[in-house]
Amino acid sequence: MTKLREAVYEMDSVRGGFLLHGELIEDMFNEIAELSQDANEIKREHAMIHWDKVKRKLRLLQSIADHTRDEFQKDFALLDETTNVLFEECVKGPGVKETVSHSYPQVELQTMSPERDNEVAMSYNRKAFASEFGRDPESDEEVKTWIAGVIAKIDETEQLKKA
Repeated sequence: MTKLREAVYEMDSVRGGFLLHGELIEDMFNEIAELSQDANEIKREHAMIHWDKVKRKLRLLQSIADHTRDEFQKDFALLDETTNVLFEECVKGPGVKETVSHSYPQVELQTMSPERDNEVAMSYNRKAFASEFGRDPESDEEVKTWIAGVIAKIDETEQLKKA
């Protein structure tokens, strides 16, 4: 019964890992909700100023998500091995020809890239445009032109402050 005892300890360890992963995932959801709320409250003239904060939070959330996914997959593999040992020891017994079927979770997270950063920025810029003008933009070019104007005003304001 030592195999059984070891398997129970392994499962207890894996359970603790899953609880930790659950807490990390909940923290990520809370941060994403807060980030979304912050993004919705940003005035158009401050959008570019706050973009660095948004990008920093997104990088942090991506890093936590990558780590959580990797650890979750390791713990799931350990759980799978432990389940096989328990099945072997407790269910099958000598001479019984049964198998355990599994479905493995596949977690695919989108890796952030400059292109993805631009997509996210354009999405927020479209929302800011709609909030500012009370209508959806006709094209991405219209949004880019508007953002360029906002940045020019910010730069102009900064230059006046320095003078």
